[in-house]
Amino acid sequence: MLQPTVTSEESSDAAAHSESGAGSTWKSRLESRFAPVGFWALTVAALSVAVRLPGFIRDAFWQDEVASARIISESTPLGMFRHIARSEATPPFWYALGWLANALGLSPGGFRIVSVLAGALLGGLSVILARRVLPLWASVVAGLLVAFGWQFVMHGRELRAYELFALATVVFALLLLEQAAGGRGKGHGLAFVACVALGSLTNYFFLLTLGAGFLWIWTEPAVRAARRRLTGLVAIGLIPLALWSPILVSQYVNQHFNWIGPFDLNRMLGTYWLIFFEHRPATPSLRALLPPLVLLAVVAGSIVLFRRSAAGRLIVLLALVPFVLESLAWLAGARIFDPRNLIGAGVFAAIALAALLTRLPRSLAYAAAVVAVSTVAATSIRAEATPNTPYDRTARLLVSEGWTQGDPIVLLGD
Repeated sequence: MLQPTVTSEESSDAAAHSESGAGSTWKSRLESRFAPVGFWALTVAALSVAVRLPGFIRDAFWQDEVASARIISESTPLGMFRHIARSEATPPFWYALGWLANALGLSPGGFRIVSVLAGALLGGLSVILARRVLPLWASVVAGLLVAFGWQFVMHGRELRAYELFALATVVFALLLLEQAAGGRGKGHGLAFVACVALGSLTNYFFLLTLGAGFLWIWTEPAVRAARRRLTGLVAIGLIPLALWSPILVSQYVNQHFNWIGPFDLNRMLGTYWLIFFEHRPATPSLRALLPPLVLLAVVAGSIVLFRRSAAGRLIVLLALVPFVLESLAWLAGARIFDPRNLIGAGVFAAIALAALLTRLPRSLAYAAAVVAVSTVAATSIRAEATPNTPYDRTARLLVSEGWTQGDPIVLLGD
């Protein structure tokens, strides 16, 4: 039976880092004072909101957000679904939710608050999920990497579904662990089915998360007794996507994914780096070295987690299987690979990185954690502080000079 807390092996591993003697008494008292994971989950959630709010308030829509706003502003639900099928490469849940909010009076710009709230939940739940397999300090590190990681910040204040997609993967992992441990009645089973349904209707790449979960269900010895029940729940949850699948096929045939270029090894190796940083390093030597090192660190941390517990093995699969499958598909010619399509694996990669830190001596682990979180946070905050293009001022100037909606406009510059 799976347990929702750190396993004995993980506890002993954490204990190996602890200090003995009277000198550590104050540390024990401090840890007992702030031990509840909920306190740190709320703290990380608050930081997540703080770093996303400025962009939510300040930034104008960019190209993809304009497309989302046009869909959300359709006059009828049928028009909305037709617009999605005609122009998008994503399923309909995000747009349907936005259309309903718009019909109730919330503007498309205001609907971006859903991404902000998803980012808050994502940061907090990352701490809670990490606590299943890591000491508390390392769980907070994982949560902070998610709170400040660039892909999470960028998509956590925009009119797109990526932050909600990432949140769905974490909720899926938590509910799957709960169901594998026996669940808590019919309500939890329904919540699991709803998560599968809504996640798969939020982003098609959620199916890779499901694939990783399915692999865990059928290979993890601790879940043997629940395999058929869990498989049945997943199958029920996929019924809405099956009804939508003809539209999915049409979207792919019409090459709505084709803007992604052909296979690029360097871009593939730098995927996890680009989840946490806005750009690859500018210096050629560092550009060639650091992004693959982050990938190696994720793999090394995954090995640490894999050896610890059933929950650790689930997190490993959720971190690596989507990356491997997307990479192989891209190599085979399917142009579907992009860091934002792997945002669902990003949380689990952050947990793997934090797990690797737990293998270091405690003082060195703390120092490395501070450096990692500070670097990621500074990079995202600096990127968010970049002055935005004054689209509103440009628009007013063009209108004052007599330009109309029917006139072609090319805006050169930043």
